[in-house]
Amino acid sequence: MPDRSNRPHHRAHPAKNPPSSSSGHRPSRPKTKPSRREHRPSLLRVVHLAWIAGGHCLRIASIGAILFGVIAAVYLTVRTSSSTRTIPWLPDWVHPISVWMDHHGYLQNIPAYALLALPFMTLFRGSRARAQIVGTLALFATVLEAIQYFIPSRFCEWQDVALSWVGLLITWGSFEAFALSTKRLRQFLAASAQEYKMLNR
Repeated sequence: MPDRSNRPHHRAHPAKNPPSSSSGHRPSRPKTKPSRREHRPSLLRVVHLAWIAGGHCLRIASIGAILFGVIAAVYLTVRTSSSTRTIPWLPDWVHPISVWMDHHGYLQNIPAYALLALPFMTLFRGSRARAQIVGTLALFATVLEAIQYFIPSRFCEWQDVALSWVGLLITWGSFEAFALSTKRLRQFLAASAQEYKMLNR
């Protein structure tokens, strides 16, 4: 075989750059300013961010309402008097509500516990979680009513417990009906969109 060791080796030289302009520098392209549309967020993104911010505000408001409702329920239960008109720190605009509550006795538990359950329903997602919360609130109402047995000026009555449960069931049933109708509406819109895509193919 021929000996290749004595052959000269050819080194590859890098290609020279093509001659540029007379100044030795390539002409730079003028920078274009971004249009105003690029700075403006899309309407869909704005709506999405507003939806997220609203959800955070609703969550914080629900937590505050829960704390206020639980404290108010305990306070109204352990008081020696069941009359709400004897509460000194209530504002004047609450006086008609206090008169109605004092004159209707048992029935006041229905709107009271319906309002107490409202922030819980908005804070917790899912039918199972809401059912567990309603069960916990029903036990809470029962315990509060049982505490009145040890207060000489108060009475522990099963009617109060039953009407408290009625108020909880009203709020729970309303939220479950709303969640079910919303779910069916989303399914209907999704099926309609899918059918529209199939027809336009």
